Amino acid sequence: MFDVPSRDMQLYVICLLSQKGRPVRSIDVANWFGISRSTVSINLKELIAQGYVIKDSRGYLSLSEKGAQWTAPFRKKHDFYMKHLLHAGVDPERAELEACLAAQLISDRSFQLLEKAYHLYISDAEAEADPPEADTAQASQSQTEQAKAAQSHGTGSHLVVLAEEARQYILRNYSVKFSLDTIADALHVNKNYLSRVFKAVTGTTLLTFHNQVRCQRAQELLQDSTLSITQVSGLVGFYSSAHFSRIFQKITGLTPSAYRAQAGKT
Repeated sequence: MFDVPSRDMQLYVICLLSQKGRPVRSIDVANWFGISRSTVSINLKELIAQGYVIKDSRGYLSLSEKGAQWTAPFRKKHDFYMKHLLHAGVDPERAELEACLAAQLISDRSFQLLEKAYHLYISDAEAEADPPEADTAQASQSQTEQAKAAQSHGTGSHLVVLAEEARQYILRNYSVKFSLDTIADALHVNKNYLSRVFKAVTGTTLLTFHNQVRCQRAQELLQDSTLSITQVSGLVGFYSSAHFSRIFQKITGLTPSAYRAQAGKT
């Protein structure tokens, strides 16, 4: 595959292999390139001597702080290319190789311009619909069932994976103000593409799902605490209790006060 990979390329590969959560040895680096261990040993010794790589007593390799800082721009570029190659249906092994090559060859400045152009010109903004939805307590289960249904009806598995990544991101960050740009940036995809994929796979919009999750958490707080409604609204990410009340009623059919009363909390 390679004749003699550069020191930078070997450093990048150690970085990639380390991210997989397994110990990395020189033979693993050699196998990744499809060459002998002796071929990588000279550059590897230089990387260790220069403080980019640490080799422990068992022969396991890891990046030093210096090495991690050096490879940070590469990791960002690699993840961007890897994400889109997989979404395009490229075989994972080939996608990893080509993402690694692209990340090394394209300069940081060109990548910044490419990333900017991608977000600006891939497609026009698609309006986020926000239809009323009920039965918030079963929101998480219904999303999973819809994702499985989409996959069984031929939706590409990589699209289901992307939708699930977005769902998990929202579950982790529901108390933060909704931003399609932020979610898309975190997943390294175009925001309009992400919006379409999520709607196609789950049957709902990102904004609606975000509000469902916030209201589900609010229901738990209203049932199990003596917090005021203003405090509950703040904890689930609403900066206005009036806005919280409108969204909560739209999704659950009850105002927060009515829901608390119905649940036996006054």
